[in-house]
Amino acid sequence: MRDALLVAVIALAAGPLAAVEIQLSSDPPLPVANLAQNPGMEEGQDDQPAHWRWGTATPDNFVTEWADTGQTGARSLYLKAHSGKMSGYWSQAVEVEPGREHVFKGFYRLGGGRILCRVHGKAQQGAEVAQVDERVYFGSMRGHWLVPVFIPEEALAGADPEEWYPFRVAAKIPEELRSVSLSVGMYFTPGEVSFDDVWFGLARTTLKVKIEAGEDQLKEIRIWSDQREEPLFASPEGASLPATFEKVLEDVPADAVYRVGVTTADGQRTARDYPEQGGD
Repeated sequence: MRDALLVAVIALAAGPLAAVEIQLSSDPPLPVANLAQNPGMEEGQDDQPAHWRWGTATPDNFVTEWADTGQTGARSLYLKAHSGKMSGYWSQAVEVEPGREHVFKGFYRLGGGRILCRVHGKAQQGAEVAQVDERVYFGSMRGHWLVPVFIPEEALAGADPEEWYPFRVAAKIPEELRSVSLSVGMYFTPGEVSFDDVWFGLARTTLKVKIEAGEDQLKEIRIWSDQREEPLFASPEGASLPATFEKVLEDVPADAVYRVGVTTADGQRTARDYPEQGGD
């Protein structure tokens, strides 16, 4: 087992021998690798983004661009559908770890229509077929042909066309698959959309926390994730905590940032993020 170990030693007010040591590790180590190629859409040449390919059965129904604006950086993937007679997608093939859950996430800016973000793949061995097809849809009524003559713009629900919004797709990969396709595009509606800053990688990890209190007495320990409001773990109020505290959290999201907060009996507090977010 490979563990990425992060150790922080923080001296408290009790003196040089009084310290709290927080050790954080995980399997697989965080941050896990982004398996998507050209995830920020910045690479390419001749007006074509590297690793991303456009596909549709009706090319004349679409306008596509390697656009010169993005959520971050200078580029994004853009497409516009003139009608809903066919769907069309930007896609790339990505290698996976068979039998493991993966996550596909990123950001979209929607000017109207319905979009699809998808993880899909199929493998056939004899009569047996193994496949995965996980997807999420998002839609907006903005740009509808009834606006503004029959429906006022302010009456329509939908995303702000100037804002970027996140998407996230979780997919359990069958043992038989070695690669899948990541696809983002317009789903049988007229409209326009841009995509940027995608990430695809292992979805779950096991987090290990070890706290060495030294000569200090621990009063409270909390473990948070940036993906939920409530703590993943909170020591019971008034509980007697050992000088060496260990906690294992299994099957937690691998695309999260975790924070361990420690309070000692004399009121001193310290915290540590894992993986580190640019230092203390």
